[in-house]
Amino acid sequence: MFELVSPKSKVVIPYKNTELYFLGLRGRSTHAEYAIDYKYDSIISISYIKKYFKIPIRYPLTNLTEVKEAANKLPWNAEGY
Repeated sequence: MFELVSPKSKVVIPYKNTELYFLGLRGRSTHAEYAIDYKYDSIISISYIKKYFKIPIRYPLTNLTEVKEAANKLPWNAEGY
């Protein structure tokens, strides 16, 4: 799964450049989502993906309270969660 961002497709924040972000991977027949381990190479090599695509910032949030607190601090011009 990918997200295309560009100056012509503002959804949340304005972008200066056109770029493609890798968001995740699903099986074609089962549609199951595969976990991507960003610390270690898993089924899909994250180092290989990073050669060709940008990857969104990952936030180490573990519960709803942390998500709410972080969301309240998120500036208007930053992508979030």
